[in-house]
Amino acid sequence: MRRLVFARLVLAVVAVVLLRADMYPDASNAKLPGARTNLGGGVPVSIKDYGAKADAVTRPDGVMAAGGTTLTSAAGNFTAADVGKLIQVDGAAGVWLPPLRTTISAVTDAHTAILASPATKATPRRWLSAAYVATPRTVGNYVPGDLLTLQGGTYTTQAVVKVVSTTVLATGIVAGGTGGIAGSCRVQGTTGSGTLVQQDVTISGGAITAVGYLQVNGHYFAKPTNIAVEPVTNAPGFSCAPTGATLALTMGVDQLVVTTRGDYDPNLVPADPIATSAGSISGATGATVNSGGLPYGAFNPTGAFVYGSDDSLPLKDAIDAATDRFVAGKPGYVFVPAGNYLIDAVPTPIMRAGLGIIGEGTSKTNIVLGANYVGDLFSWTEVWGGFVAPLGGTMAQVNTNYSAPKAIGFSVWGNRAAAAQQNGLMFYDRVDAVFIDDVHIAYINGRCMQSGMLKEQVQAYMRESYIGRFSCNVAGATGIPAVEFGSEGSGDATDEININDMNIYANQGDGLVFRSDNTVDRLRAIRINKLRIEGQQFSEGGDLLRLGGPGNNGPIFGIYINQMELLTPYPNKAAMRVTGPADIYFIKVESGTIGSGVPMGYGLVLEAGRSMNFYFSQIYTWNTNLTTSGIFGGAVVDGDGGEAFWTYQLADPFALVTPFRRSSSVHPGGAMITSCAGMPAGTLWNDAGTVKVC
Repeated sequence: MRRLVFARLVLAVVAVVLLRADMYPDASNAKLPGARTNLGGGVPVSIKDYGAKADAVTRPDGVMAAGGTTLTSAAGNFTAADVGKLIQVDGAAGVWLPPLRTTISAVTDAHTAILASPATKATPRRWLSAAYVATPRTVGNYVPGDLLTLQGGTYTTQAVVKVVSTTVLATGIVAGGTGGIAGSCRVQGTTGSGTLVQQDVTISGGAITAVGYLQVNGHYFAKPTNIAVEPVTNAPGFSCAPTGATLALTMGVDQLVVTTRGDYDPNLVPADPIATSAGSISGATGATVNSGGLPYGAFNPTGAFVYGSDDSLPLKDAIDAATDRFVAGKPGYVFVPAGNYLIDAVPTPIMRAGLGIIGEGTSKTNIVLGANYVGDLFSWTEVWGGFVAPLGGTMAQVNTNYSAPKAIGFSVWGNRAAAAQQNGLMFYDRVDAVFIDDVHIAYINGRCMQSGMLKEQVQAYMRESYIGRFSCNVAGATGIPAVEFGSEGSGDATDEININDMNIYANQGDGLVFRSDNTVDRLRAIRINKLRIEGQQFSEGGDLLRLGGPGNNGPIFGIYINQMELLTPYPNKAAMRVTGPADIYFIKVESGTIGSGVPMGYGLVLEAGRSMNFYFSQIYTWNTNLTTSGIFGGAVVDGDGGEAFWTYQLADPFALVTPFRRSSSVHPGGAMITSCAGMPAGTLWNDAGTVKVC
C-alpha cells in the first residue's frame, strides 16, 4: 500500500529568560508563576498596578420580581463593600436575552441587595434545554423535520422540539417476492438515509411469509421513499432475500432537538411524560417526551448573576503600558495574577507589537466577560518577524526585542446571551512565533480562536507557532466556527502550526476549521497531536472538523493528525469533512476514532481531496459512516478490519478509477474490487457505488 510521508515539523527553540518580580520595582503586584518560562525578554506589566480588583463573584440563584429592584440569593454573600459594583442578572430582561446590567445601590444583608435598575422580567423563569422520547407515536407516521409543541405547564412561550430522526416500530409484509432461500433470513431497507431497518423474516416457497424479530429499528434522518412499500434486500452477511419483496413500515419519533426554549413559570413546568402537538409535516400524533425527571429535569432556571468591579479599563491601561514600553525598546507582557476579573465596558486595544497575556493557570486566573463587552478580548495584528536570530559566527546574539504573541495560563468565561459577538484570541494579518499554552475559553458566542484574517494589511496568516493545552467549550454559532485557522490575501500562507492537546466541546457551529482564501500559496504543514472534539448531545451544531468549505479558494496541503477523537457528531453534519472548492492534498490521520455518545451525524465525508490517508479504529455513527463524492487522486481509508460493518455512500466513478482504497490483505493492492469472483466471504466490494459484502 502506498503510504504518505510527512516531514516532521520542528518548532524553533527560543532562548527565554525567567523573570522575577523583584527585578522590576514597578511590577510590585506581578507575582510571577515559576513554571511560566516561555515569556521572552519582556518586562511584566501587572493589571493590578493599574487598579484591577479581581473581585468578580458568580452565583446561580438570583430572585427578582418583575419591576422590582430587590435581588435575593440563598448562595449570596453580599457586603457593604459591594455597593457601587457592576451587576448583571441573567433572565431579568427576558429568557435568553442580554441580562439586566446595572449596579448595586445598597446591601440589606448577606443574601439581599438593592439594585439601581429594576428587572423587566421576573427571575427565575425556566427554559427547556433537552427532551427525550417517551412514547414514539400513537397514530400516523412521524418524519424528520416535524415540529412538536410541548403541552401543559404555565408559560409565556411554549417550548418546541424538532424530530431529527425517526425509527421503525413495526413492519408488515406487502409483497413476499420471489426466489428467496427457504428458512430464516434477515432483510434490510433500501431507501432513506441513516441506519436502515433490519427485519428477521421467514421464507417459504421463495417468498417472505412471516416477520419475526425487528433486529435493527434504524435511525432515519431522511424518511424512506414510500414507507407503505419499502423494498428490502439482504442485510449484511445474508444472501437469502427474495427479489421484489416489500414491507410496510410504521415510523415513530427517534431523537429530538429543542428549537424554541420556551418561557415557563419556575414551579409549573409540564410534567413528564409531556404531550405534544401533531407533527407539523406528517400530522402524526401521540408522541410524548420526558424532560429528564423530577422536579424540573431539563427545564433550566434563569437568575444566575455576576457582580464585581469592572476591570476592563485597568486591562486596557495595562496593555497600553506594555505597548508603550515596547515602543521605548523595553518589550513586555501583561501579567494577570490569580483572581476573577469582570471585563465589561471598555474594549481591549489590539496588540501591534508581540505582547502577551500571562496568567497563573486556568484554575486560578479567570476572566469573566460581561454581556456588555463587544468584540475581541485579546487580539494581535502584524506581529511579524518578532524573533530574528542571525546565522553565522560562534555565539548566539541575545535578541532583547523578542516579544512574540503569547497567551498562557488563564480561563475566559463569556456570555452567550450577549447582544454582540464576543471572541477570545484573534490573530489578524501576519503573525508568527505565537505561543499559547494552558488556556481555556468557554460560553462565548463568537470564536475561541481564529487566525488568518485581513484587517490592515493585504496578507494574513500564522506561521511557525505552537498551541498546547487549549480547550474551547460551548462556543461559536451557525457560520462561526469555534476555532479556525485560515489564510487570506496573496503571497505566503499559514504554515508550520504545531497543536498539542486541543479539546473542543459542544461547538455551536463548526468545531475546528482549516480554510484558505490565498490562491498563490498553500496553507500547509499543520501537525496536530491529541485532538478531541465532542458535540453536544440532543442539540444541533456544525461539522466537528472541517478542511475547506466556504472561503476556501486556495489549496490546503500537508495536515497530519495523530490521536484524534471525534465524538457525538451533530444531526446531518459530519465528524470530519474534507470539502472544496480548492485543491486539498496530503492529509493524514495516523490514528483516530469517530463515534460514541449520541452520534447522530455522518462519519468521514470526503467531498474533495487527493493523496489522503486515514486510519480509524472505529467509525460509529447513526448516519452514513463513509461518504465520498469528490475524490480525484486517491485516498486510503483503513478501518483496522471493521470496514465490513461500516455504512457507505460512494458517488465516485469506481468503474474508471479506484480513489477509495482499503488497507487489507483481502484486497490485492489495496484497491476496492468491483466483483466477488474469486474473493473470500466477507470481502468488501463496490457495486456501482454501493459497498457490499461477498
